[in-house]
Amino acid sequence: MNVQTVLEKVEKLPPAPAVLPMLLRLLSDTDSDPGEIVGYIKVDPSLMAQVLKLANSAYFGGSHVYDLDDAVGRIGYREVYKLVAMVCGREMLGDKLPDLCIEEGQLWEYSLATGYVMELLAGHIGTDISAAYTVGILHSLGKVVLSTYREFDYTRVMDLVENRHLPLAQAERAIYGVTNAQVASTLLRKWKFDDEVTVPIEYQSNPMGANEEFRKMACMLNLSIWTVSSLGHNHGKDSWAFEVSESTVEAIGIDDVRLQKFIIEAHEKLEEIKDLLDQKQPV
Repeated sequence: MNVQTVLEKVEKLPPAPAVLPMLLRLLSDTDSDPGEIVGYIKVDPSLMAQVLKLANSAYFGGSHVYDLDDAVGRIGYREVYKLVAMVCGREMLGDKLPDLCIEEGQLWEYSLATGYVMELLAGHIGTDISAAYTVGILHSLGKVVLSTYREFDYTRVMDLVENRHLPLAQAERAIYGVTNAQVASTLLRKWKFDDEVTVPIEYQSNPMGANEEFRKMACMLNLSIWTVSSLGHNHGKDSWAFEVSESTVEAIGIDDVRLQKFIIEAHEKLEEIKDLLDQKQPV
């Protein structure tokens, strides 16, 4: 089995978040027209309505905003982008995955938590916050794809995870020759996401294998997944089957003392966004 075979034969792919890669590029371009950013979101009235509802949540102060320009004025373009990514992520990651013992909404909650921890870590070490958040939100997309592929049986994978104590990616590769991370990365490339997103996702379980340009982001993702799981926000059957190595932490440049402080800060951050995490159903 290879990744292309999976994508060709899978019965139902998640909906493509067409607006996300374009918005991410616009945010990274200092010469971008702010009106163009808002314009891309306004093209989809349903998306805009969901973004506005989230912008009015308690996390953002609860004061009412009536249109997207108001939201941008109050919370800024990057926060609005995060809300767009949140809505798109929920559409792709909201269903239950029975083979992994993931109930409806739980994968989205876990992905959202990972996105916020990635954002927090990016602030610590000075990398692109929007890209880091996007990587965190989308890194589990491959699990959704593989769960709908008839020839892929997660029961066999989980047998290796539980009985031989293999990490999930190693068990997937041992039986089928592909990992959910590879599937996610390939699909995101088809959706026009840049390497800054796709490469770290592909190497999330082996971050030191990524090329030097994207290795730090891959290490950040690896550490963020471990952190979110350690803090109890990963509900899947594989939640304990993820390892973080000393080399990963060293590559990011965080010593043991800073790592402990970061874990505490991540816990506090995830408590702050509980209002968003609790919004499981489409808004």
